[in-house]
Amino acid sequence: LQKAISVTVMGAVCLPAAISVASLSKTVTITDGDKTMTINTMNPDTNAILEKTGVELGKNDKLVRTDDDGHNVNISILRAFSVDVVDEGKTKTLTFNDGTVADALKAAGMTLSKKDTVSFSSNTELEPDMEIKIARWYTVNLDICGKKMTKDVPAGTVAETLDFLNITLGKNDVLC
Repeated sequence: LQKAISVTVMGAVCLPAAISVASLSKTVTITDGDKTMTINTMNPDTNAILEKTGVELGKNDKLVRTDDDGHNVNISILRAFSVDVVDEGKTKTLTFNDGTVADALKAAGMTLSKKDTVSFSSNTELEPDMEIKIARWYTVNLDICGKKMTKDVPAGTVAETLDFLNITLGKNDVLC
């Protein structure tokens, strides 16, 4: 009888403790690029979770945490990466965690004309070490032996413009 009472008392003490532990426990899923890990923890602090899993954040990395109503936590790590925007030989290097080419052009302060072209469509997702090139186009007015015309040409020197338009200067021709 004494053993039965001891077992009953132990059960009465341990059962609430077990229930408390289960109710405080969280299942945490961490997604870091293409790596995913899941842990169970009673400490809901994000920094403690990262320390426990050995995940370190870089200077410009972003963390997105979502908690559901139950016992699940999702942590996504968005690693920072560089993107170059090249415009007329000048490069601006920008740091992103995500976004599109349109976001990079906006962040670089680029204004495009209707004639300008970009090496990627505006809704292309940014990738690490991406190089976005802008090709500027200009309108030139020509007067060749009294024949006037207007042409759109890519940015460049006068010699490159003449070459693009397949215009060859003669020995006595004059540019003005």
